[in-house]
Amino acid sequence: MIYRRDVTRTDTAGIYVNFGFARERGVWAGDVIPDDVHVGVEIEIDGTIDPGGFSPPVLPREVRVLGPKPLPPARQTDPERFFSGADDSLLIEITGVVHGVEDADSDWRLNLETAGHPFVAVVTKSAIPDDPQQLVDAEVRLTGVPLSIFNTRGEFLQPRVMVGRPEWFTIVSPPPHPPFDCPPVAISSLARFRPEPFRGHRIRTQGVVIHTIPGQAVHLQDDAGGVRAATRSIELFTPGDRVEVAGFVDRSGRVAGLTDAILQKTHSGPPPNPTMITPDEIVALNTKSTQSAVMARPGDYEGCLIRFPARLLEARVSNDGGLLVLSAGKTSVVAVAELADFLALRRLMPGSELEVTGIVATDWKFDPTQWPATIPDRMTLIVRSADDVRLVRSPSWWTPKRLGILLGGVATVLAGSLAWAWLLRRRVKAQAALLAAEMRSRRDAAVEFDATLKERNRLAANLHDTLLQTLGGIGFQLDACEGSRSQDDAESKVHFDVARRMVNHATGELHNSVWAMRSLPIREQTFPEAIKTLAGRIGEGHAARIDVQTSGKLDDVPDFVAGNLLLIVQEAIYNALRHGRPKTITVQVSDHPPTHTIRATVSDDGAGFPVGRQQGVEQGHFGLHGMRERAERLGGSVSIESELGGGTAVSIEVRRRDYDHDLAEPAAAGSPVQADIGVSSNGDGPPGQGITE
Repeated sequence: MIYRRDVTRTDTAGIYVNFGFARERGVWAGDVIPDDVHVGVEIEIDGTIDPGGFSPPVLPREVRVLGPKPLPPARQTDPERFFSGADDSLLIEITGVVHGVEDADSDWRLNLETAGHPFVAVVTKSAIPDDPQQLVDAEVRLTGVPLSIFNTRGEFLQPRVMVGRPEWFTIVSPPPHPPFDCPPVAISSLARFRPEPFRGHRIRTQGVVIHTIPGQAVHLQDDAGGVRAATRSIELFTPGDRVEVAGFVDRSGRVAGLTDAILQKTHSGPPPNPTMITPDEIVALNTKSTQSAVMARPGDYEGCLIRFPARLLEARVSNDGGLLVLSAGKTSVVAVAELADFLALRRLMPGSELEVTGIVATDWKFDPTQWPATIPDRMTLIVRSADDVRLVRSPSWWTPKRLGILLGGVATVLAGSLAWAWLLRRRVKAQAALLAAEMRSRRDAAVEFDATLKERNRLAANLHDTLLQTLGGIGFQLDACEGSRSQDDAESKVHFDVARRMVNHATGELHNSVWAMRSLPIREQTFPEAIKTLAGRIGEGHAARIDVQTSGKLDDVPDFVAGNLLLIVQEAIYNALRHGRPKTITVQVSDHPPTHTIRATVSDDGAGFPVGRQQGVEQGHFGLHGMRERAERLGGSVSIESELGGGTAVSIEVRRRDYDHDLAEPAAAGSPVQADIGVSSNGDGPPGQGITE
């Protein structure tokens, strides 16, 4: 084991042992890293290979410590191997120049450069002096284990060297100069050819501040050359300040910049005047320079403050600010502004003539098959504040597009008026037909309800007076026969017992059928009372508790409306008792004057079912179908909500009409009808629950 953070190797190869992942996946049951596993011990691992990252780590199942063993010699770094990730998990030795130091809890995080490439080292704090900032610009030698920083595609991005022992960190040479005694270099010459390179050490330049983003960067300019100096300094420099900058050359962009920079102001001056030059002129100047393979004169204006006229094409919000798409000759220009400044600029209308000031950042295409290989593509402009965009002239409100929209609107209104008049006539005619149809449907429902109740009462009386009395007589005769026979005839007594039980059963079933056809007299009760009586009768003999809640003006509901609602509610309660096995059933009925509707809900806490998969008419079950038909006759609807284990809720909504009482009067005048509502109105109904005549 050569590094505490789960890295092991032999003399020729190394691999990452991931105790954390192994524990999360249940492969390893011990601590994240066992206490007896440390640098310099030889271990034997039983585990599996996990190919999930840049290089496959080991997920240990069992680890055995074999004892101390000398570490293998550190490899001398091969830059090609090191910066491609090939040295992952090997013990290496590398030398680099420190560019920056950050506190990382128990370690120091060092940003370094070697062979022109940046990398990161995580060094134990015991290996570095009390003031780690003294290491900036020093050359150090590290012995450690490189791990790979990679992306979500498993591609290598940058090495990170883990230095876990104090003896693995050596200062080769201190910083060659104090920060502001470094070799001076002009902004335009930061990354130009020189016989002896800086080898990653700090350089110094100076210029005039044109823009500051505290804690991030300072933009400087010197004549026709500009530079962006990345810095952690929160000091606010104002445009016009003359500053010296000490930092490290950054070649990651199209033009060189500075990183880990420190700045000091030498004196203040007036804000710099932007150069009056158009994007087309800058592109032409740089294109000519690339074609002739000489530097642009007087400069490329990259990172410089310029001003030019432009026309606004579009303003849109980006991830961290806003964008102004500008038309400035043949060159496409996108001005980037901070969100607060963009909100002030967003009021500008497309087509506005503007005078724009900003810092140039040209985008270039690279095509090695052509000459020049870099071709200007578009220009990005950094807008420092809303004051950098000045409105010269607003666009005319009467654009061809708006004029066309206006004429189109007038034509649309005219056509719409004619169409509206025609549609209104059709709608009035259709509404009249619908009203007549609805009145017929509701009248038919009232008549059908009245006739059905009369027939049910007649059948109930017939059953009571004929079959019920007949079966009772049979029972009486069987009892008489049993009393006249010898008491010693045990076998005959058994037969008579069976016969009597069968008759008693038939009598009970017939009682239930009689009650199923006779019901609650609506004319003798209000609608809310009838609902409570119905719920009480249905609930007899069941463990479930049925709660009834009513609200609103329900006392004047016509009989045929109330009767159909009672039949629907009755069917819903029955279905809950039979299929859901609930503990509680709640019936809620309310009047809604604004919508002229009566709403009823029957909900339970039973087993529930997947809606849409219940049995229907095709399987011989007509309950839900009948409920919907009754509601639709009254201009209403039935909806069901249910899920397995979550109970069921049946919602009913029917319309109230002003003429309902007129439809109910003929039935009332014909006979003193008792609107008897049985437990079930179809073949799905339950047996009666002990009702006596």
